[in-house]
Amino acid sequence: MTVKKIIVIGGTGIIGSQLISMLEKEDCLLWVISNDFSIISSGVSHIYCDVNDCDSFKKNLDQLGVDQGKFDCLVDLIQFRENHAKIVSEFSKENVGHTIILSTTLVYDRFLFSSNPIDESHKLAAIGTQGDYVDGKLQVESVWKKYRSNNYTILRTYHVLGYGSALGCCPLHNRDPQLIDKILKLETLRLFKGGLFFINIIHPFDLSMFIHKLMNNPESFNQIYNAVNPSPIWVLDYYKLIAKLLKTELKVKTLGLDEYKASGYGWLMTAMEHIYNSDKLIAATGYAPTFDLQACIMDAINGFKHTNADQVRDRMNKGMKDFWEILDINLY
Repeated sequence: MTVKKIIVIGGTGIIGSQLISMLEKEDCLLWVISNDFSIISSGVSHIYCDVNDCDSFKKNLDQLGVDQGKFDCLVDLIQFRENHAKIVSEFSKENVGHTIILSTTLVYDRFLFSSNPIDESHKLAAIGTQGDYVDGKLQVESVWKKYRSNNYTILRTYHVLGYGSALGCCPLHNRDPQLIDKILKLETLRLFKGGLFFINIIHPFDLSMFIHKLMNNPESFNQIYNAVNPSPIWVLDYYKLIAKLLKTELKVKTLGLDEYKASGYGWLMTAMEHIYNSDKLIAATGYAPTFDLQACIMDAINGFKHTNADQVRDRMNKGMKDFWEILDINLY
């Protein structure tokens, strides 16, 4: 049997660590590219590289191709910018049999209202309408669609929740690094609409399973899939369950639209329902997510760190000036 050769870009993060652990159990050679000095198994080759430094990133990838030849699969979990996507797509064209890219369900046009779970045929947002983070993901996807000679697969996910994740899914407490402390101190949480709307989540293990089952599957080439647990989560229940697992009570105050605007908090894309249809991916892989909300939150609590979410929030908030229109029209 031929030993598979696999590259994982961003392989030391919340999702990557799960995927690497899964792949280590198989007969394959693994390379991880990341800017994190986290300890990786001795059986994994770790290339330390800041992927935001395009010259260094390209040089490291190209050298990997020279040294190792062709690879069976490349999984990129941290493609946020067009330049990054171009570097990986050019490398993959000559050196990789199948490339899997992680994107986001936030690329869908939310000015276009849908009463049903959003599937992969839903219109995409226009550049400049849903913020800098979404613009980056739209540009990434555009690069791959342009180079259809590459065997690529795009996974669009939402609210990855598990060990190492920051908790919270709703303003004013979305990915709040102080959320556990606030709940334990019995502080009153201010939740937009009182948390009375639905979202989808997914555990890093389930997402990694999807990736694993798609690897080198010809039916997944040049396909796009929503990658979420299909069971809707009531946002208020998300916070109630955190309090329950912490063995305390939850205090919540409903935050109205005017108060939300005045707060300057941002995170507008998380202030609406996020329900997506993942039937296509489940059919393609024969796998359905197994981690429910309680398991996801328990893992997040057990792996909790006081992380700084400001960088992500700034990227999400940039370019969102006109997005209040959606909240005015579709949420009230």
